[in-house]
Amino acid sequence: MAEILSELSKEVKDAIKRDPAKRAALQAAFQAGLEAALGKMNPEKDSQRLERYAGALQFWLQDPQVAAEIAKLEAPALLRDPARVIDIPTLEARFNESHDVVANPDAFAGLNFRDALAAFARAYANAVEKQADKFPWLALQLAKEQVERKKPRVRSDTLRDDYLNWLADECDLLPLRVHTPRGTGAETKAKLREVYVRLDVRQLARAEKKPKDWRAWTPEELAQVEKEERVPALRALAQNRLAVLFGDPGSGKTTLTNHLALCLAKEELEPGKGWLKEIADWKPGRMLPVRIELRQLAGRVLNKERRGYAGMLWKFLEDEAARHYPGFFPALEKELREQGGLIILDGFDEVTEAEGRRDRVREAIADLLRTTNKCRVILTCRTYAYASIQLRDFVGYPLLPFSPEQIGQFIERWYQIVGPREHLTKELIAYRAASLKDAVDAQRNPHIAELAARPLLLTLMTMVYTSAGKLPEDRADLYRRCVELLLDVWQRRIEERDADGTLVTDGGILEKLDLSEESLRNALYRVAYQAHARQGASQQREQRTADIQSDELRKAFALDGEQFETVLKYIQNRAGLIYWRGEDVYTFPHRSFQEYLTACHLGTQTKDQTRRLVRHDPEWWREVFLLQVGQRRERLDDARALVEFLCPADCKPEGKIENADWQSAILAGQALMELRLPERIAEKKQHNEDVEPFEVLVNRIRHWLHALVETTALTPRERAQAGLTLGALDDPRNLDELCLVPAGEFTMGDKNGAQDEAKREHTVLVPEFWIAKYPVTCAQYQRFIDAPGYANEKYWKSNAAKSWLKQSKQTAPKLWEDSRWNNKSNLPVVGVTWFEANAYCEWLTERIANGELRIADSAAETAIRNSKFVIRLPTEAEWEKAATWDAEKKKKNVWPWGDTFDRAKANTSEGDDSIGGTTVVGIYPNGASPCGARDLAGNVWEWCSTVYQDYPYRLDANHESPETEGARVLRGGSWYRPQANARGAVRLRSGAGRWDYYLGFRVVVASSLKF
Repeated sequence: MAEILSELSKEVKDAIKRDPAKRAALQAAFQAGLEAALGKMNPEKDSQRLERYAGALQFWLQDPQVAAEIAKLEAPALLRDPARVIDIPTLEARFNESHDVVANPDAFAGLNFRDALAAFARAYANAVEKQADKFPWLALQLAKEQVERKKPRVRSDTLRDDYLNWLADECDLLPLRVHTPRGTGAETKAKLREVYVRLDVRQLARAEKKPKDWRAWTPEELAQVEKEERVPALRALAQNRLAVLFGDPGSGKTTLTNHLALCLAKEELEPGKGWLKEIADWKPGRMLPVRIELRQLAGRVLNKERRGYAGMLWKFLEDEAARHYPGFFPALEKELREQGGLIILDGFDEVTEAEGRRDRVREAIADLLRTTNKCRVILTCRTYAYASIQLRDFVGYPLLPFSPEQIGQFIERWYQIVGPREHLTKELIAYRAASLKDAVDAQRNPHIAELAARPLLLTLMTMVYTSAGKLPEDRADLYRRCVELLLDVWQRRIEERDADGTLVTDGGILEKLDLSEESLRNALYRVAYQAHARQGASQQREQRTADIQSDELRKAFALDGEQFETVLKYIQNRAGLIYWRGEDVYTFPHRSFQEYLTACHLGTQTKDQTRRLVRHDPEWWREVFLLQVGQRRERLDDARALVEFLCPADCKPEGKIENADWQSAILAGQALMELRLPERIAEKKQHNEDVEPFEVLVNRIRHWLHALVETTALTPRERAQAGLTLGALDDPRNLDELCLVPAGEFTMGDKNGAQDEAKREHTVLVPEFWIAKYPVTCAQYQRFIDAPGYANEKYWKSNAAKSWLKQSKQTAPKLWEDSRWNNKSNLPVVGVTWFEANAYCEWLTERIANGELRIADSAAETAIRNSKFVIRLPTEAEWEKAATWDAEKKKKNVWPWGDTFDRAKANTSEGDDSIGGTTVVGIYPNGASPCGARDLAGNVWEWCSTVYQDYPYRLDANHESPETEGARVLRGGSWYRPQANARGAVRLRSGAGRWDYYLGFRVVVASSLKF
């Protein structure tokens, strides 16, 4: 067939170039086809001719010379750029664009491109056959068709089963195979279904209110804020026909969708055999699953198209069918269009933005949804790319890390599969599973537990533990052991029996090529470094593993001919550190392996090369540098020298500091944490070892980070990261600092605001008080927990507080053990109820009064010790005055800094680059209020002592007594809300027993509110 079509192309080219008659015949045929495609003709159906001429047409249009000549014959209005090479997707695009240029647009009613193409093929066939003498090759094609016609047809249900079996096999493969220890001579093969553990997402349940502008919401509506809830991922995805599943690398996006597709495919093949029970949270039940890897789509179908359309996705599926399940595509398309199914679009982030490719994929998806409305669609991407999807009606669900329970469940399943295959006894299986669970326990080893929460890394950890019987202490060691384990797959001798039962021995790659292990490692290091550097230098780089061409491998391994073919064979046949992706393209199993191996390569180079790379592009080389430092953990002096080389001088804020200097300091601080240097210093001191060089380095980096969070340099996100590292290195700021607010009247309310009750401006007299410069931090609240404040009822003054404490049985705030929100010393404590905030104030007043704790302001401390003032929550009036009143100018600000909102001065939800969580306190210095207090706009909603009531505000027992029933006032907005909520006069109310991810508090030193 290919030879005939090739000859056909030559004949067409010769005909249209030399013979006017043949050219006229071809033009007539093409015109007939166009008329049919535009709905002006309705030839009789002829499926055999359709198949024959549709195939021929597609072949011809892919030939540049033929396409260029045919383009000249087509109507200019239909094909506006006749110089371009035409292919089927292009024809479909032109067809879709031609509605407004034909004489009879109504002819398009109900007509899709596939029907038009069929009409074109039939009309073309009729026209050409009438002039067969001018096309002698047609007789050969007709004869060929007679032979094909006699072949037995395959039943469509058999084709469907072929497809479903292929899909199930593909989806059941684990990303990394299970490897046994060196020398056992075998590979334990596990399936995805055997070790899969349910994944969860964070579901945002928004109150069902029509206004999308939060400024138009009433206080009651604002009180119904979104709550985060950990829910099974499939249950959440099933709630919407169009859903986006997003998460960080290794979080399980592809694993989850593969497992869903596997179970749906097996249910179609084996209905009633329990496959739907495996996905019980998937309420829609049975349906035909389809997977499309968007990166492959972009590489094979997009070509040079100027826009995307649904035909690209259909063309990709058609090509996949031709390669893996021949003959089923027409039935597949028909079922999806008429009955629906599940379409999984995997890896949106892996489509490059270069040349508008990601835009065209987005357009193709949108067009598919317009033309195929019976299908469910799940789109996956990494977190960083979620904001760029911009597809209407899709609901996003972020994947959550494994919970401790899910980690334990994975380990149990792992050993249930691996144990028997390794001939372990039941007792030994139980012992090893329990030991591994202990090794990743957050209380015993928080660093390893943090890694174990990511499914891919937990898989690697179980492999390492199965092989070595223990886990490394940090991630650089973990990757080192994983590399050793995966390299072992290449090196071991494997004995297998062939189809005849003959024992065949396959030697390792080192044996085959007579290579040393060092040369093999160095080749892999070079490949990784070159790929990573090339990827980082590209204009539109992607946060994924790099594609590696075989020529790059050839140069890195310095092999040729049969030896190099052996290397490629091992890559394709044995799972290891490089995977064969197909089509002469190779890659690493995960981005972290690429970065680790790159770090290994840089470890053989000079420190100056690493420093140049990091300073030139800190974002791209960050992980590589941290892993390079981590590799030197046992050579601490060497690691210290590398960090010093990155940040060689002390911080001098009065001098000129470039962004690269600040970024280097941030990375240096992260490197110290990678080394756990503060802990190592403490250990060295216990052994009377010299620690001065290490302490000098820690102090240097601490001063850099301290200076950074007090400036407006870099982005808020970068300063937030610097603040977290500063907290881990012992934040030197005085977080107990107070700001004096002088006595006097001020105007409360905001007549220009969106809240009706807040518009009622009125004058309030507020006595002198001090307000905390920052919200209460985790480190400050830790003292109350350790007291133990929750065990002492005297701090819980009201009957309601005592009742809450008894019923809740809390010993710390909700989320206290969740490192995303608390457990970072200088983050604002969140998850606290009004009762807990009040109890903290009672405890702190007692501690300062009896001299156990000190505060910086001596006047405030003296007033507390003399019982004139107490520590308490601010009244609503005190809070608003501290946030908005400029005593010098006798003027009230809308926001703490002025009357114009500036997203660089507060942690609110504006913009795609918003923080998306709490930030270290005080990193927006130019957002301070006139009295000097920070974070009074954004970051966390802050509890006030006041009971929520209508204005005007009154300082009386009804408003301020802890025994008064009713919702309490919250002020200041949060990271979770936009600027309108951060206005100084905006009020929110909530029950005193409520906690949430964005509720915190700050204290004042002021007169008691006892009435």
